[in-house]
Amino acid sequence: MSKETNEIKQTPKWLRPFGSKAGFIVYIIAWGLFILYLTVAILQITGTIQIQGVELSSWQKASYIPLIVGMLVLAHVPMFCRLVFKWRMPFYLDIYAVAGGFGHAAGNIFKFYDNLTWNSVFGWDKVLHFVGGAGWTLIGFSFILLFIGNCDCIRKRQISAFFVALFAFAFSMTAAVIWEFFEFFWDTVVGGNMQRWADNPYQTFGKATPGSGLLDTMLDLIYHAAGALPAAIIGGVLVNRRPDDLRLFVVREKDWQEYQSNKAEEKRQKEQEHERPDTTTPEQQDLPIDTNVVNESEPLP
Repeated sequence: MSKETNEIKQTPKWLRPFGSKAGFIVYIIAWGLFILYLTVAILQITGTIQIQGVELSSWQKASYIPLIVGMLVLAHVPMFCRLVFKWRMPFYLDIYAVAGGFGHAAGNIFKFYDNLTWNSVFGWDKVLHFVGGAGWTLIGFSFILLFIGNCDCIRKRQISAFFVALFAFAFSMTAAVIWEFFEFFWDTVVGGNMQRWADNPYQTFGKATPGSGLLDTMLDLIYHAAGALPAAIIGGVLVNRRPDDLRLFVVREKDWQEYQSNKAEEKRQKEQEHERPDTTTPEQQDLPIDTNVVNESEPLP
């Protein structure tokens, strides 16, 4: 039985949905952020506190509530996948789900997006999209084995590292486009300002743009690609150099156990071949035959 399988069985049952003790701490932090954000949102809706930034109507401020709830749900996606689908999820996905979701919510609730100090070229919004590009690329890498359903395909180099990197980059950019769709839907249906259409005329390379929706969308995609590309290159190099290291991939528990069994069987066969005595004849070894050696089966003269 493999070391990884032993670790899974030794993990307490209540801890398995979190993956590890560190994962459990991450979810405690997520609930703490949820309570904090919800409190600040309610205080803003009731007018108890005011945070400097673009002035929003009561209805727009009320949209903070479903946004916070959605981010909490997003934070629990890795746990849901472990419980329902029996997937083996890397720990970094828990961190990314919490940090990415609540980082975006903080930009809206605390109006980091509205403050030019936070929303400059290297500001809050752009940093989130840059990091998000790298994060979604890692997710693309981690999910490729789940889609293929064969853990041995990378170890045996049945698919190239270049294809894995290309898939991860395309997966990341698709997620970015879908996110921009969500922002447009949120602003038009719910009445938010995620794409910054409610902003005052925005200076773009010295020219005034009414609002900053188009600029915001395009820069979001550019920064996302800037984060996704190096992550795809680095990931492709790592997959090429260490094709047998699958700790950063999402795999089904049954596929992971089968993968570990195959590796153990191959190792056992190699050890048996190494320990097996050499029974080949000189003819098979292409060695010269000594004709002076007496054949014991022939009678002596």
